[in-house]
Amino acid sequence: MPPCPEVGQSLASSKMKQRLLICAVVMGQSVLAADKKPLTKEASAKVIEAAETILAEKKFGYDAILGPRGSHLQLVFNSLFHIGPPTGLVKSEDYKIFRERYKRFYRQAVPIAVGDNYKGYRIVGTTLNFFDVKYAASRKYDLSKGEFFIQNEKQWNKEAVIGDTVARKLELQINSKFHPYHGLNFNPNKKPHKDQYTVTGILKTTGTPADRVIWIPVEGLQ
Repeated sequence: MPPCPEVGQSLASSKMKQRLLICAVVMGQSVLAADKKPLTKEASAKVIEAAETILAEKKFGYDAILGPRGSHLQLVFNSLFHIGPPTGLVKSEDYKIFRERYKRFYRQAVPIAVGDNYKGYRIVGTTLNFFDVKYAASRKYDLSKGEFFIQNEKQWNKEAVIGDTVARKLELQINSKFHPYHGLNFNPNKKPHKDQYTVTGILKTTGTPADRVIWIPVEGLQ
């Protein structure tokens, strides 16, 4: 289930910002190296500038991340950047207890769960509340096409909302069908899950890692 109880470092922490900035530069170097292009001074400056902009504008919408014990940095990268292995899962019961016991301390709590992919793009389970979170000032996740998946107390459907990059790269459209693959790394030699999901919505471009994510009801990853 969702990353929840132990409190992770807030992105407002200067030390965390420094670490994220360093990691962003490392990731930029890795991408350029994969393309066999040398990392120029100008390119390095752009990577740093982009990382600083993201952090300064709080392009994620969260003040704190809660999750199981482990690496705080890994928790941040997995939850916000949607890269790297997950730190683990928290039981649904524990998450519900947290929501009720500590609700006076937060305005919104959004669960996420990971564990599957579709052709290399990460599938993240969440609730409809996720799309109400402002990932930047006065900006929240809006649809360019379709509608959000059905999820309420009585039912949830095997439906998906996909990021703009996912839609373009995989040529998925509204009503496209797909079967998730287990794990975060795509292996075409493995059989996909029997469960079939239908794309109901495509998000507008956000310029954040959310563009590369496939969002489904969190119940689908429990």
